[in-house]
Amino acid sequence: MGQELWSAGAAYEPYVGRWSRMVAAEFVRWLPVSPDRRWCDVGCGTGAITRTVLDLAAPRRVVGVDAAEGYLRHARFPLCRPDPLRALFTGAGLSGVRLSPIDVPTRFAGFDDFWTPFLGGQGPAPGYVMSLEEDRRATLRERLRARLPYDADGSIPLTARAWAVSGVRP
Repeated sequence: MGQELWSAGAAYEPYVGRWSRMVAAEFVRWLPVSPDRRWCDVGCGTGAITRTVLDLAAPRRVVGVDAAEGYLRHARFPLCRPDPLRALFTGAGLSGVRLSPIDVPTRFAGFDDFWTPFLGGQGPAPGYVMSLEEDRRATLRERLRARLPYDADGSIPLTARAWAVSGVRP
């Protein structure tokens, strides 16, 4: 099950994708690469860094390479971005298409509040967590505990984003 999970783009996104896009922006800004350069994202996964390079770095060309076909398929049909969403709605014959990101703070009271949903086994990430042997699950839990951002009161401040799209049928 683990191998299948780590090769399926749709399963990867809810688990790691929510973090990788935030990391990708910081990473691309951190790299001292001038505009109009060629980029190769080796191990591109579902395309978080590749997409970020396109958005932030003014590249001449970007190529994403990954051995996992499931990740590559996911990176090639991205609908959760403004341009593909707009194209989908206008392609369906709607006019006056508007898009707007909706960012919402997602605050967890503490680590237990964050971790407990992963123990329910519902959905890709919790299913993966529950498929682990107890010692591997404990290792994952402690690595997460060490790497999450904490506020002074012990809460974990995260942000969730959804895209709102509207259009009018002529």
